[in-house]
Amino acid sequence: MHREVKSRKAPSGNSFPAGDHLEVPIIITAYRGGDKFLFKGRMSRITGNGITAYVVGTLAVGELVCLQYSINSFGQMERHARVRRRQGDKHHFEFLSLNDRQIQCLRETCDWLLAADLA
Repeated sequence: MHREVKSRKAPSGNSFPAGDHLEVPIIITAYRGGDKFLFKGRMSRITGNGITAYVVGTLAVGELVCLQYSINSFGQMERHARVRRRQGDKHHFEFLSLNDRQIQCLRETCDWLLAADLA
């Protein structure tokens, strides 16, 4: 599944270049009391440390979730994360326990988004 992505250069200070002002659909899975809850949203930013997304529904700060999204040719990605901050429907997620392959994939994704912005 391929998604068209709009990007803009992110401010400096990230661990590596980031995609900013994205419009990428995302599915968030949360488990509460043994029950599975699915939330839909739109990813607006990605960095090597996490993402920002506008979510339909409310997730609690500190809640552990699974994020599923697809950015162009990078295919379907699934990452475990923690809700870091919430401002209304805007949620900030911090990636958890990334292995070397996942870190490299995130780096390539962010590099691609940055290059797409500069083209």
